Amino acid sequence: MIKSRLSIVMALQNIRTIKQIQIEANISWDILDKLMTNIDIDKMRMKNILKVCKCLNCKFEDLINIKYPYDTITLMHKSPNNLTNLKILMSLRDIDTQNELIKLTGVSWSVIKKISDGKDLETIELYNYLKICAGLNCKVEDLLNFNYEYEPIELILN
Repeated sequence: MIKSRLSIVMALQNIRTIKQIQIEANISWDILDKLMTNIDIDKMRMKNILKVCKCLNCKFEDLINIKYPYDTITLMHKSPNNLTNLKILMSLRDIDTQNELIKLTGVSWSVIKKISDGKDLETIELYNYLKICAGLNCKVEDLLNFNYEYEPIELILN
């Protein structure tokens, strides 16, 4: 289950209106409405979610709460030079090829290739990341190395 914590993060950040986020993040009302009403969040492009995170000065996992229906592994050491940890996670699951991952997850070759190469990651819809995470038993934040251009504040959200 995926839920946005937009209203909670707004309250913690003392932001009173959605309009303020819309202007600062340069994002459509439709995207913010989906976050407020928890509708079709999984169909949102990562770029839009990260724009809202930047505006709110928070991390992905603070804004988007994902209840994984499986036990996840947590990477203790992430690859510092790569934007993704796909190859590490595949290795941990004994998945040798991208074709095996495609069969396991149902995600298209072009999406797997983008993630493997660390290219155009912001154009991929969240549900593709979630399908891969389900196949690899990991969290989105373990699959991707979020490189925030800002210093996110520490929010205590459980």
